[in-house]
Amino acid sequence: MKAIQDVGKTIDEIVKSISSAVEKNGAAIEILNASSELSEQSETLKTEVDKFMQQVRPV
Repeated sequence: MKAIQDVGKTIDEIVKSISSAVEKNGAAIEILNASSELSEQSETLKTEVDKFMQQVRPV
């Protein structure tokens, strides 16, 4: 009976570890997606600023 309880506790700990890893992975993926979107917005902003600077520079 004790061995079965020990196995049950071990399985429970493994499940908790896996759940924690999945949560952390999910957060990491969200951060990666947000940073990718921010990078794209940064490139768009750079392009728009460059266009603006071309327009305001004396010809």
